[in-house]
Amino acid sequence: MMDAMIENIVKFTPVYDDDTARSLAREFTRLEGECYVDHAGATLYSETQVRDASANLHGSLYGNPHSIGNSPTHDIIDRMRYRILSHFNTNPDEYTVIFTSGATASLKIVAEGFRFTTDENNKTATSLHSGSFVYVQDNHMSVLGMRDVIAAKGADVIYLNHNQAFQILSQPSSPCDSNERQSSNSLFAFSAQCNFSGLKYPLKWISDAHAGSLSIFAKKPSTRWYVLLDAASFAATNKLDLSIYKPDFVCLSFYKMFGYPTGIGALLVKNKSSDVLNKIYYGGGTVDIALSSERFHRKRSILYERFEDGTVPFLSIVSLQYGFEILSKLTMDQISKHVFSLAKTLHHSLLTLHHCNGKPVVKLYCDSDYEDRSSQGGIVAFNVMRSNGEYVGYMEVLNMAASFKIHLRTGCFCNPGACQRHLSFSTKEILKYYEAGYICGGETDLINGKPIGAGLEYDREWTIVTSSGTCLTQKYQTNLYLLKPIILRKQNIMRLTYPGRPTIDVSLENVYEKSMEYQSRVHESKVQGIDCGSEVSEWLSLALGKPNLRLIRQNRERQKNDKAELSNQASYLAVNEASVSLFIDKISDDLNFQKDIVHQFRANIIVEGCEAFDEMQWKHVRIGNNNFKVNDSCTRCQMIGDQIIDEKIIKQPLRTLTEELHGKLRFGICLTRLDNTQSILKIGDHIYCS
Repeated sequence: MMDAMIENIVKFTPVYDDDTARSLAREFTRLEGECYVDHAGATLYSETQVRDASANLHGSLYGNPHSIGNSPTHDIIDRMRYRILSHFNTNPDEYTVIFTSGATASLKIVAEGFRFTTDENNKTATSLHSGSFVYVQDNHMSVLGMRDVIAAKGADVIYLNHNQAFQILSQPSSPCDSNERQSSNSLFAFSAQCNFSGLKYPLKWISDAHAGSLSIFAKKPSTRWYVLLDAASFAATNKLDLSIYKPDFVCLSFYKMFGYPTGIGALLVKNKSSDVLNKIYYGGGTVDIALSSERFHRKRSILYERFEDGTVPFLSIVSLQYGFEILSKLTMDQISKHVFSLAKTLHHSLLTLHHCNGKPVVKLYCDSDYEDRSSQGGIVAFNVMRSNGEYVGYMEVLNMAASFKIHLRTGCFCNPGACQRHLSFSTKEILKYYEAGYICGGETDLINGKPIGAGLEYDREWTIVTSSGTCLTQKYQTNLYLLKPIILRKQNIMRLTYPGRPTIDVSLENVYEKSMEYQSRVHESKVQGIDCGSEVSEWLSLALGKPNLRLIRQNRERQKNDKAELSNQASYLAVNEASVSLFIDKISDDLNFQKDIVHQFRANIIVEGCEAFDEMQWKHVRIGNNNFKVNDSCTRCQMIGDQIIDEKIIKQPLRTLTEELHGKLRFGICLTRLDNTQSILKIGDHIYCS
């Protein structure tokens, strides 16, 4: 009975008919064997869309729209402006389309151009006549980025937390004296849909703000309110009707709506509100006249011509029509219903997942029960939990999902306010985590402190970089696994070997004169390195099959002074041979794994003589005369899933590891040495642990 009830709760309700479903399957054949659940990050383009766009470009001649001639480019761009407005149920009499590189660029235009004073000749607000910029807690990072630009103008910048927004904007507006002169302009910015939780904010807030519902909160009784609507997330799967809701500014990114083309978005400006947008910089195509000898120019009178600096990406604009054709065939209402049904099923399914001890498998972050499409969009945010109630780090989840070809997004999705609110972090805690190493877009997912210090001599001292100066990693260059370095101390060389290639020797002395800087993708920081020469560069390029590779050695003196090393998590990684042996026994015999699979875990210390997984309980380790602190168990990335046998990649270890450790993607222990003086580790050293 209970199983039947659960099945009914999590049952997916199809929205598309069978013909539409089959048609969509043909449009996305590249998804076979893949599970794509990163729609909030980027919509997938359809095959018909790209094929038709390509055919158009093959068969047409499009010139620069600023050139006067027979090219149809200018007319097609005008038609696309109309098509965009039509999609949002409005027209050129009410709104103007300004093409930008995306929603972020659109927000920047408003931040730089919005005039917070009613005096058109006074571009900078004063304390007496300044307006306010009010933004809600769950705004995207790009809205937060507006604050410093606006504050520099002298306007007040006011934060509105989640609860305040619903309380203040739901109350009746305060009556104002219609005869009182409005002394300033104020701007209210909010998202139509939270890109973190999928919550849809009431679009009624637009008219509420226009009516002055924020005036008392902002302490601006005589200000005129304008509304900036971030519709990037909302417009991807919902119908935005600008004949009903009339924000003054709307920002969009078209790749969010139909996947292709990227790098093109729009700012929709209500024509009646365009007078509050000023512009200082002017590029090609935006002026009627400009003198080289004097600081004199006159900007164009047509709004979009004033703001579209230089040549717009006209080929991308031409390709937009095929994205809109796909949307019109499906209709936004059907898309919205389909996406909501998927999200509802996922949300309810995750709710039913429990460990054998009854504890939930996930912790969901949401503002609704996923029963009402008008208040909830197609986004599900959650953390995975262990049976003991501990969190599973999102990088661990990401790596495990990748091994099963599941595409998802992790982190805070460039929405620090929503992330902080749902995870119940205080501002003090956020700053503490930043000091401990957590950064936006970084790979530190669980804050336990960042281990630093010295490491084994020569360990992680070299890196291979591409012609662009970025590090080559096994994640993107899997045959790096076949490259073997051997340190020969007596000869003072490092010998590199690769199957089918003669060996090459690299001196351990810093005898190379050419110095270059490169970008380490481990810490996203510039590290001074020394180029090891053209001979080894050519050898690496031929061996790895990638041109213009360079072998870079980190400057050893800077290594001693800097904390930047070429390691991901710790200076020392130890694995237990008994744990590896137990792990090997669980892998199918037909894979013919050898004992040296221990090297698959890329440790620099291997211990033997203890029971399997004893190391997971250690807090301190002494090897010979060297004392180490155990920082934590090592979170394994997806690269240990690439076992190479006879130069063929076999994805097995990562899955087996997860199954055996009941979902924990951890193997080996990270160590920090407690004494930074030079010392020697020898094979056969006794190990004492506690």
